[in-house]
Amino acid sequence: MKELISVIVPNRAHETNQSLPSIKRQTYKNIEIIEVIDTDRKGASWTRNEGAKKAKGKYLFFCDNDLNLEKDCLKNLWETLQKNKDDWAFGKFIIDGVVYNE
Repeated sequence: MKELISVIVPNRAHETNQSLPSIKRQTYKNIEIIEVIDTDRKGASWTRNEGAKKAKGKYLFFCDNDLNLEKDCLKNLWETLQKNKDDWAFGKFIIDGVVYNE
């Protein structure tokens, strides 16, 4: 069985987690979704660290709450980690139509 990936999503109080539909669509299915709501305005770093404390996965994937992930995002990152025997990977992303880290 493939390793568990913990998907950690920081969220401010009263914000909608827009990334949730694309996380649930992932072709890599062995995931847990940890949403941490920052009610005290402690910041994204604090919420990510709180999520990491709760995570049970071998790998952590930090996902902002406004992202739309391609359906193979986690699968591609996992395969890259396995192929290169690495502990971390950084995926491709698009901002305003510009592709980074292809």
